[in-house]
Amino acid sequence: MDRLKIGFLGLCVGILGLAGCGGSGGGSSSLPGGTVSAFATDNMNEGFSHVWVKIKKIDLTSTAGAANIFDESATGGRLVDLRTLRDSTGARFLMLSTANVPAGSYTGATVTMDKNLSVVTTGSATAKDAIFDGATGSEKFLAVTFRAPINPVTKPKVVIDFDLSTWNLVSGVVTATGDLFAKHGHDDGIGDSSRHEQDDYSGSVSALSGTAPNQTFTISKHGRSINVVTDASTVIFNNNGSDNPALVAGEKVEVTGIFNTTAGVLKASRIKIEQENEFENEAQITGVVLSSDVTNGVINSTIESADGFLPQATAALITTTDTTKFFGPSGIMVTKAEFFTLLMSNVTRIEAEGTATDTGITAVRVKIEDGDHHGGGDGGDGHPEAELKGTVSNLNVDSKTFDLTVSRWEGVSLTAGKVIKVTATSIPAGIVNGARVEAKGNYDSATTTLTAERIKLDD
Repeated sequence: MDRLKIGFLGLCVGILGLAGCGGSGGGSSSLPGGTVSAFATDNMNEGFSHVWVKIKKIDLTSTAGAANIFDESATGGRLVDLRTLRDSTGARFLMLSTANVPAGSYTGATVTMDKNLSVVTTGSATAKDAIFDGATGSEKFLAVTFRAPINPVTKPKVVIDFDLSTWNLVSGVVTATGDLFAKHGHDDGIGDSSRHEQDDYSGSVSALSGTAPNQTFTISKHGRSINVVTDASTVIFNNNGSDNPALVAGEKVEVTGIFNTTAGVLKASRIKIEQENEFENEAQITGVVLSSDVTNGVINSTIESADGFLPQATAALITTTDTTKFFGPSGIMVTKAEFFTLLMSNVTRIEAEGTATDTGITAVRVKIEDGDHHGGGDGGDGHPEAELKGTVSNLNVDSKTFDLTVSRWEGVSLTAGKVIKVTATSIPAGIVNGARVEAKGNYDSATTTLTAERIKLDD
């Protein structure tokens, strides 16, 4: 699915010197340019509880011409809830994209928005459809003037603030005081990774190096590239539920993570490998479970973030079918019954992807988000749950341990032939050296040990 689940918006443009980043806009110069990374933050309006908008393009402006740094116009724009883009501490930041731009003096930016938006006023549970005042055709153009011109060679960080405090909703039309929908903001706190919001980024894998689970690679799409780093806390899974998730050059992935402005990389907490194709405008919802009904296969969830449709309420009904794929926090595919057993009302966060309906989504895939968005998986102690299959050796029945030469895996990133130490509370009958077994439990990559909660012969 091609999306960026934006949680906190506004735009921060920082020249961070990312290697291997592609794409450039207009303008020309004989001098070297720089790699521009677009981030986001926002201001607050207590009169709104949600403001869903679609951002189509962002172009830096100069006397030499425009330089595009973000373009999702082909898919209708990125859906963003602006109201959630600031907390009580202040601005939060989200990386939108990276792009090479020519050297020059950039005096501002033009942000192209879809003219349609969806607004929930404070105290309401339903949204109101609205349009931007002053829209041209299907789009609204927001012009932002920088306080001083920027040059990519000097590595500036420029913040554009979508200032909701100036916005007003009257009779389905959103206006802004003084027509100031967005302004040049400040980058206070942008170097603090805890002030950056996690989000999803999709693209094709290239420049892959390292050995699982510690790898680096680049994802590229629409002329934009982002450098990614993984470690043992990264949850990796195949979107069709098959085992042996592994990064391969050229494959399509969706990476969830937080961008580190110091290192200039996206730290991946989760990677979904697209073994089966996902359509461009697939609807998506992430939120907290309000209630669930395993008999009818439905889940009522809040809407923390969404894509593929403009939400019409603060909650959505997620309908599962006989073909829906269910995933636990570590990306291990589970049964429908197992999935619903794991759901806790007002606690469990889930992500659903599929087809939008009048009330929510008919899910193709639904996954429990708790744990992996903090890098913890099912284990609760930073050790993800894993399901491994392989051949037993060095069996010690008294100490209840054995080595497992892995041939198949889920929930962690491994390589075939990796030897894992398995510890258990008991060794089932029939487990002998040379036997093929399936073991499930919490995996510690530092010690390459699986603390098994279940062991059985592999049929």
